Amino acid sequence: VETFNELRRGQFGLSPDAVSYGNMLKCCANLMPPGSYRTKMASQLFTSCCNDGLVGGMCLDEIRRCLPPREFMQLLAKCGCSKPLNQGRMAHSVQLSHLPRAFTKNVKAGDLKDRQRDSYAPKKSKNIVRGRKQKEHPVLRRPGLLIEQSWMSGKDV
Repeated sequence: VETFNELRRGQFGLSPDAVSYGNMLKCCANLMPPGSYRTKMASQLFTSCCNDGLVGGMCLDEIRRCLPPREFMQLLAKCGCSKPLNQGRMAHSVQLSHLPRAFTKNVKAGDLKDRQRDSYAPKKSKNIVRGRKQKEHPVLRRPGLLIEQSWMSGKDV
């Protein structure tokens, strides 16, 4: 956290980008237990990310992992994006295109969509045809693993 704050102050002659914010939110999601402290820290990071115009795909994914869905939608409204909340959208359906341009204005083109996952949408079964579930065929795997010693191939010379 200290290093990120030094980066934000510009002590290294650099400034954070969308991936930096995404990685900090990822650290919050992976390393902090769910609770009020994680929610507060992630909310502060996301708010400063929105103010800097650096909300990319990774940042959006990781803030959804950090916060419960209701709090995520309330945070968006608090940051100035109440449209998804007013439209009754679910948290997993909010995309970068639904956010104000001011949130994404400083994001490099490659960081906008490449890192955005579809893992937050409910999974649809692929085996349903005309309302009936199809029988799944078993996956046949080849038995064993072929291990060859170096002296068997003659390549150890």
